[in-house]
This record gives sequence, C-alpha cells and structure tokens, in this order.
Amino acid sequence: MKKLKQKEEFFCYYYEKLQNPKEAAIKAGYLSFVAEKTAARLLQMPHIIEHIKRAVEKKEGICSVKSGLERLAFGSVCDPIKLLAVSGNMDEQQIDELDLFHISEIKKQKDGGFEIKFFDRFKALEKLLLLSEQDKGENKMEGFYKALEQSAVNTEQEESLVDD
Repeated sequence: MKKLKQKEEFFCYYYEKLQNPKEAAIKAGYLSFVAEKTAARLLQMPHIIEHIKRAVEKKEGICSVKSGLERLAFGSVCDPIKLLAVSGNMDEQQIDELDLFHISEIKKQKDGGFEIKFFDRFKALEKLLLLSEQDKGENKMEGFYKALEQSAVNTEQEESLVDD
C-alpha cells in the first residue's frame, strides 16, 4: 500500500474525526479556497480511501469489543439465576428471551442439577482499563495534531505581519 504524505495523513485523521471533507482538508493544511475540490480529489485516491476505511473499521471494532466487555463486567446475572431456578418450567421462547451473555459454560450434573460458569468479571475490567489507557494515548495524538495545527496558524499570522 502506498505511504501517505504528511498532509494526506492529516486529512485522513481529520476526516475520520469530523466526517466533513472540506473542513478536514482545511485543517490538514490545504488551501481553503480549493479545499472542496482537494477533498474530492483525495477521496478518490484508493490509498486514502483504504486508510480511512481501516481507521473506521478499527474504531468500530474497538467500540463493539468495549461494549461486550462492559456487559461482562457490569451486567446482571439475574437471568442465569432465573434459568437455574425455573429451568424445568420454561419453554424455548422464555429461554430465548433471557440474557445469558455472561455464561461461559453450562453443565448438567449426574444428580440432575446444573453447573453454570460465568466469564471472569475481573478480567473484563482489566481489559476495559487497557482500552481506556489506549484511548488516552489516542487523545494525546489528537493534542499533538492540534498543536501542529495551532503552530501552522501562528506561522501564517507571523508571515502576514511580516508582509504588512
């Protein structure tokens, strides 16, 4: 895959965040009076499209993983207990309506009882902590991009003062 130029990388970053091609092009450092045409041209380049697509897929994947971990860590175990308490008296539709997401294993014992094993809530919390630390790292990169943007604005202002 073709390596992105610095401005193209900034464009992809801002496009993912803002979902506005013209604004992303301006923030990436392209001239504002041709930003719309530049954004349209960039969004037709296969390597730009691929980069944005991968970033969005990664973000969506992380969000679904995070929501699953939150369900494991903070979800109720009432439905699995209800399954144990009235399992013989439930029909298939009632069982389908139960939230059994937390269960890792169900065993029927020789004496007729059931053994239910749950996923480890503590491990889910640890993984959530790791994800939140990664989010903080991405926020630092966002701060870096904002600092670069502010530096460019300051440089433009200084140049316009020198020209006057």
